[in-house]
Amino acid sequence: MASMMMLGTMPALSQRARSCAGSAAVNKRASAATSRKHILVSRCLKGDVESDGGKSNAKQRAASTALAIALATLEIATPVVPLLTPPPAQAVLSAPNANIPRSVDAALRRSIPVVNQDTKAIQDKMEDTAFLLRIPQRKPYGNMTVNTEKALAILQENRDALIATCPEVDRATAIEIVDTLEKQLGKLVISIETRDPDRVGFRVADVLKSLSALEMLQAPGLPYSLPAQYADLPKLTGRATVEFDIQKAGGSTGEFVSKLGGGGSKSARVQLVLDGYSAPLTAGHFAQLVQERYYDGAKVLNGESSLYVGGEQSTTKKTPASKLPLPLELMPADSFEPQYRLPLDVGGGEYPVLPLSLYGSAAMVHGDSFDSDPSKFFFYLFDKSQSGLGGLSFDEGNFAVFGYVTEGKEILSQIRNGDVIQSARIVSGADKLIAGSRTLPDELLDEA
Repeated sequence: MASMMMLGTMPALSQRARSCAGSAAVNKRASAATSRKHILVSRCLKGDVESDGGKSNAKQRAASTALAIALATLEIATPVVPLLTPPPAQAVLSAPNANIPRSVDAALRRSIPVVNQDTKAIQDKMEDTAFLLRIPQRKPYGNMTVNTEKALAILQENRDALIATCPEVDRATAIEIVDTLEKQLGKLVISIETRDPDRVGFRVADVLKSLSALEMLQAPGLPYSLPAQYADLPKLTGRATVEFDIQKAGGSTGEFVSKLGGGGSKSARVQLVLDGYSAPLTAGHFAQLVQERYYDGAKVLNGESSLYVGGEQSTTKKTPASKLPLPLELMPADSFEPQYRLPLDVGGGEYPVLPLSLYGSAAMVHGDSFDSDPSKFFFYLFDKSQSGLGGLSFDEGNFAVFGYVTEGKEILSQIRNGDVIQSARIVSGADKLIAGSRTLPDELLDEA
């Protein structure tokens, strides 16, 4: 990309160079003319201008003096073109993915629907503070302080409205979160004064985590209606968490090593957060498969940069949900609701709310059609060194992402072909799952 930028600036620099060369030629001619005028002025002042056989009189000397003054005046009035020097090259770096979240926490946080504008204003201030913190060397701590103090003022001035936005049944929890936020923002102000970027980073992360919890209380369901043709499919109207217990394949000598240490183990646990806000049908379909125990006992199949689960090569099970249709579902970042059966034009600036280009993203498989496979999903082991322009996966915008691994990410790279999912279960958010009412044809129902 850097080489492309340099090539892009070359034509402009060449034009400036030609301008400089032309200016130098003009200056050279002006200098020569000035030298000739200096000679004439000198001769005039010495009375070397000859007339009538070289004899000078008072009139001639007066004329010579006048001519010298005129030449000197002409020299002053003659413009000299200043030598143009090319300014430093200014490479404008274009970030086509500037609005794409670059972490799992940011992706999940930004996918929550905006219900209360004051909460959003506080989040914007904290997002900006997190961005400023990434500036190397001389960090703008003054701007961070301004952001934090404004966020604290918004919280204190609109405390009652922030709580009232939540359903009545959740308001006691909302009060606790708002109290926590007020304390966290106060601590963040103090941390910024210490100029310790690590401490500030931890404080900002705490505030953003609490804000996410408050926003989820404020958005208890979907703020949009699903298309009528999909209304009878399973759907997830919020967030849910699935835990996978994974076992090393029989006869394998390998072990899982968690980040907590304590030696290796033949089993490990991975936690996946499902996002029904941006992918209600895909997340709901997956949650329904988990409820039907479809993935229990399934083998994990290793791909080049993915871990595949489901389908005939992975399990012999068949359940009702594994036979239901599942349209490709993607929500563009600037859209209010998902779009169906159409990939995103990432090259044209259309980016998903839930990007694939994050390590540990989970998406449904699909073939040549624009329908997702109803039973196969994969964990994507995103590697930025193998990404395309802008640090995005070449497959960005083509697969229906429905969640992210939030705990046990280090386990993913240790999973080998044939390792087994002992069990998959929903540990929170099961109440957000609405089972579909669509019935299968008799022949498919018998197979399931």
